[in-house]
Amino acid sequence: MPWHVFRLSPAHEAAGAGDIALDQFTDWFTKLGGPLDMAMFCSKPPGEHFVTYYLSPATEQRAPVLLRLLSARPGDAPPGDATLMAGVSGTRPPDFK
Repeated sequence: MPWHVFRLSPAHEAAGAGDIALDQFTDWFTKLGGPLDMAMFCSKPPGEHFVTYYLSPATEQRAPVLLRLLSARPGDAPPGDATLMAGVSGTRPPDFK
């Protein structure tokens, strides 16, 4: 299963779209009992205009509706310095660089 990604522009971030996405992910994560293999990360490398959000591969199996709600598409794993937004702290989903 691939990682899934979606990007938000600075305008969408300022309007709270990142917080809404995090709330949606957290709702699903909580309903599913906080699975160790499900996580959401974000990254905004210097000079990049968009914030990129990453959903671990298990999200496709456990919460496919969430992928559609967030318009997430298959993509690369997050970079090693990505910030954990939701998930179990101290764990790394499979395929995390």
